Amino acid sequence: MIGGTQDAGVIFSDPLIPWGRAWDMIHGGDSFHNLIDPANSTVAYLTQYGNQTQGFWRITRSAVGATPGPEIDIRPLQFAKDCACRFFPTFSMNPLAPTHIIAACQRVVRTLSGPTVTSSGWTTIGPGPLPPNPCATPPASKVVVTAASEAPSNSDVIYAVTNSDTVYVTTDAGQKENAHWYQRTQQNQPGGIHAVTVDPSNYEIAYLACDSDVYKTTDMGSHWSRTASPDDVSYHDVAINPANPQQVFAACNAGVLVSTNGGESWANMSAGGIPKGMVISALSFNNPSQNLVAATVGRGVYLINLGP
Repeated sequence: MIGGTQDAGVIFSDPLIPWGRAWDMIHGGDSFHNLIDPANSTVAYLTQYGNQTQGFWRITRSAVGATPGPEIDIRPLQFAKDCACRFFPTFSMNPLAPTHIIAACQRVVRTLSGPTVTSSGWTTIGPGPLPPNPCATPPASKVVVTAASEAPSNSDVIYAVTNSDTVYVTTDAGQKENAHWYQRTQQNQPGGIHAVTVDPSNYEIAYLACDSDVYKTTDMGSHWSRTASPDDVSYHDVAINPANPQQVFAACNAGVLVSTNGGESWANMSAGGIPKGMVISALSFNNPSQNLVAATVGRGVYLINLGP
């Protein structure tokens, strides 16, 4: 497992490493969203901020159980011309095609060759989703992509969220710079969007983790509806079991909720070992192992196996 922390850097856990403990820091500074390739666990990607510099790297091990190798700088060249990158750039991986990596500041960029990509190997997806010449606006009003996710079942479809309040969708990402983006929500409706997760088997279905609720679309964002999740907590992330897309997990301020009917009803997973009432900041679901991992705010990481 790999994770990011405030001030304590990038942390890594592998019980097969001889010197390994539960967690070891492999890079200092601040870190946020880090991922391991689920099909090739010798490859991982990490983000880091330190000494006024943003880092976006790939690390490769010679084999499972080996010490992580040196970082390779894969920060997209497009970011050097971007006037409004966030503290950490938006970053996601297609769980069923993990060589597909998305990153975003004011523009969405993508690579289809993550394990070998260099800084120059990223393609800009369309002139949107943001308006033309976004850097011409005053600094306080700059818009930035705050979440983005490629549909696992259709790499032409990408969902993107700008300023945590507006959803856009492209259906022709394969057109690269000529792709088209379509606005799928009005500003602040539903608002407070922290993550977008696309159903692994149906690109028209997606979920939003929002301040007020978990929202779902079944028509590629043309309409969004609140699910039956409790509306008195904030939601930070959504994960879906690719082996059973009706099984949906939501990270919130009250623990991890699970739905077995595509969001029609929810139950708290406290009985599975994840403490009820704990703030969960992020989820990761590994399909081959059927392991669900929940990251907390300052209270460690929990893993539960949901396999037979």
